[in-house]
Amino acid sequence: MDVAEESLEALQARLREISSKFDAEVAALGERFDPATEVLTPVPVKPKKSDVDVRLLTLVWVPERDGAPAWE
Repeated sequence: MDVAEESLEALQARLREISSKFDAEVAALGERFDPATEVLTPVPVKPKKSDVDVRLLTLVWVPERDGAPAWE
C-alpha cells in the first residue's frame, strides 16, 4: 500500500508541475497575442456589381411637423 501511495503522490506532484507550466505558457501566449494590442492594417475591398445582392428594400417614413414628430 505504501508503494501505491508514494506513486500516487509522485504523479500528483508531476501533474501540479505540468499544470503550472501549462498555465504559465498560456499566460505568455495571451500576452503575446493580445487582440487589443494587435496592429491592424486596413485592406480596401471594392465590391463587384455581381457581388451585390439586394434582397429587401424598405422605405421608412416618419411624419414630422416643425422638426418634431407629428404624433406629439
